[in-house]
Amino acid sequence: MSDLAALIPALSPTAWFLVTLGALIVGFSKTALPGAGTIAVGLFALAMPAKESTAALLLLLIVGDMTALWVYRREPDWRTLIRLLPSAMIGVVIGVFYFARVDGDGVRLTIGVILLVLVT
Repeated sequence: MSDLAALIPALSPTAWFLVTLGALIVGFSKTALPGAGTIAVGLFALAMPAKESTAALLLLLIVGDMTALWVYRREPDWRTLIRLLPSAMIGVVIGVFYFARVDGDGVRLTIGVILLVLVT
């Protein structure tokens, strides 16, 4: 049981509330409120260190995408997927190199700048 406890970050009740609210917003942004995911990014960044919040949010998005893939498995839009693939791959490579070279404060600053650009 102690091994499981080590996997769960020691977050304050306020941080757990922010993460839970962010997770709900991610779920809604996948279905009913596109664009609301930007709010979740900010909530996760407030609740935990920048790199950890990015990883947690990415895991949440991957699980949501895998669920969507299962639901829509019989009707894929291959043209759109093939068109999106090169940009997605480039973004992943850039993200991996950036994440490996920048500290948590740099990631937090980047998240803040991106959120400001999206809001304005």
